[in-house]
Amino acid sequence: MHRIDTDKASATLPTPQTPGPNVNGFFQAGTKATHDYLNALQEETCYMIEQASITLDKAVYNQLFTAVQAIIAASPASPSIDAVVEDLTPKLGGNLDVNGFSITSISNGDVIFSPLNNIDLNGNILVHTNIVHEGDADNLISFGTNTQDYQVNGVSQFDITNSGLRIGGANARVNQISTDVTMAANSSAALFPQITYKDYINSKTTSLPKGDVFYMPIFSDCYQGTPASIDMIGWGTLGEHDAFSRGDRKYCFWVPFNGTIKKLRVNLSSQSGTSSVGDSIQVLFTVYKNFAATSLLCGYSGVINIHDRFNLSDLTHSVPVVVGDNISVRLQILNFNAANSIRLLGGLSLLLE
Repeated sequence: MHRIDTDKASATLPTPQTPGPNVNGFFQAGTKATHDYLNALQEETCYMIEQASITLDKAVYNQLFTAVQAIIAASPASPSIDAVVEDLTPKLGGNLDVNGFSITSISNGDVIFSPLNNIDLNGNILVHTNIVHEGDADNLISFGTNTQDYQVNGVSQFDITNSGLRIGGANARVNQISTDVTMAANSSAALFPQITYKDYINSKTTSLPKGDVFYMPIFSDCYQGTPASIDMIGWGTLGEHDAFSRGDRKYCFWVPFNGTIKKLRVNLSSQSGTSSVGDSIQVLFTVYKNFAATSLLCGYSGVINIHDRFNLSDLTHSVPVVVGDNISVRLQILNFNAANSIRLLGGLSLLLE
């Protein structure tokens, strides 16, 4: 390659003339190539060769090709990669379209998302197995057909199925949240809000004024054909409908203030029946707080006949109580001759102060 060297050539590059009327035009038949155009072709070509540190040589005709090769060879390594694994900090220049395929881990490793802010999802998250807390495989959410199981320390604590909601390891499930203050359904699968439970208790209990004595009537039969013992609990009218073995504890009173219950007194009389002279009987009254026995109790053990009267008491012991405690009384009649019958009537009183 060489620059023009005829006798008519200019020793310096002339100043380009004012552009013609057809800027960015094209050649056609009869178009005259101006010296500006030819100088541009010459200088563009020579500049490339000289940037490759090649001296123009009139007798060599591949200098432009040689210059291009030299410039490429001297350029930094190409940023292209053969596999994604070779790029330690890949960045997307646009949206990633998986085109119907999946992002998988052939090496069986974890696929970890670590955004600095949020992960925005416009669709559903499809879980084929479990959601597991990192580093703690025993804390997980397991998904199955129509079921979700929440496990802590490897133990199911909370699961949902078509049968309802189960909390803890118990088999009972909750399938409704009821606000029925009568709790008439008596369902083990119903969950009641705290205010509903409170209203129910208030409707079934009696609050005692501070410093007052509360009296409870007693009615009980031991009669032929029954077992030789009766065991019942309650507050209100203590009778056989309050069988302790049934766990029927709806008859109680709700303590309205912090204080003490004491001075248990019981008056009993045997009103009727077929009891023989000298029949033995054991009668025991125990005060219960929150359905657990206390030290406050009194009783009788000995013979019983028709029209006998008993005055029983415990004036020694006392039981501290706080607002919300439930108070009830357990009556046990033991070792009575089941071949006979007897009716016990009377009353029981407690002091709350």
